[in-house]
Amino acid sequence: MYTPETVFDAFQISEREGSKAWFTKVGVGYINKDHSINVYLDAFPKDGKVHLRDRSQTQKNPGHEFRGSQDRGVQDSRRIK
Repeated sequence: MYTPETVFDAFQISEREGSKAWFTKVGVGYINKDHSINVYLDAFPKDGKVHLRDRSQTQKNPGHEFRGSQDRGVQDSRRIK
């Protein structure tokens, strides 16, 4: 179970022909004391879908490639290898 200290990174997942999926960071999410989640988007995903990942899990995978500008202190995008 997640606690209010948990921070989520919000991603748009883009499928590219002949390539692996790209995760583009579009915002962050926070858990409230009542266990609801607030999501703050810096960009709106073109397909309307948002994928949330626990930031502590996101930062455990340093071998991924990143692209894009920095936003809220975390690299924007990653390609799943």
